[in-house]
Amino acid sequence: FTVVLIALLTSIGVAGIPAASLVAITIILSAIGLPLEAVGLILAVDRVLDMCRTSVNVFSDSCGA
Repeated sequence: FTVVLIALLTSIGVAGIPAASLVAITIILSAIGLPLEAVGLILAVDRVLDMCRTSVNVFSDSCGA
């Protein structure tokens, strides 16, 4: 439940630009107690998912505007 709540709160402020979610991911994973080495591994493979998140974020922002 904690992860969902933190993810919800951090996702509200994420900008629609590439790699903007890196800060949010780091905050969420640090909050659940993941060591920094594990966060580094996740961020290394997050690039592909980040492209999808950015395109969805930009599309939804343009629909809401």
